[in-house]
Amino acid sequence: MGELDYDVDDLMNCLDRLADQVPAAIPKAIDAMANVLVPKLRAAAPEDTGELKKAIGKSNLRTSKNGVKYKLVFVKNRGENDRNVYKAVVAEYGRSGKNPRGPLQPKPFWRRTVNAAYGEMLEAGKKVMEEAVEKAKRR
Repeated sequence: MGELDYDVDDLMNCLDRLADQVPAAIPKAIDAMANVLVPKLRAAAPEDTGELKKAIGKSNLRTSKNGVKYKLVFVKNRGENDRNVYKAVVAEYGRSGKNPRGPLQPKPFWRRTVNAAYGEMLEAGKKVMEEAVEKAKRR
């Protein structure tokens, strides 16, 4: 069997840098993933007045009770009379015939867009994390 030759101090320093770099890159990776999704959702949103497209956005970084970091991509409610959330729900799921304005067939865009962008979102996050690992290895 071959002999493994390495410097323990170099290895420990590299592991220390990884321990610093990787957690710091997580918010950047999450943001990169959200940055892929938001424009795709805006492009796929039904066009009426254009207000729904403008209302699609992302939250600041949040942390759950068990420490998981995340961002929300959502339709912003811009006040008491804002109907963008309603428009998004009606577009996604339709409206029944019981509604005074009559039935409306669903034209789903949210779920389809998220599913279609899933791979690209993962690649964007993965790229940020790989850059952090490479940066830690170079020092």
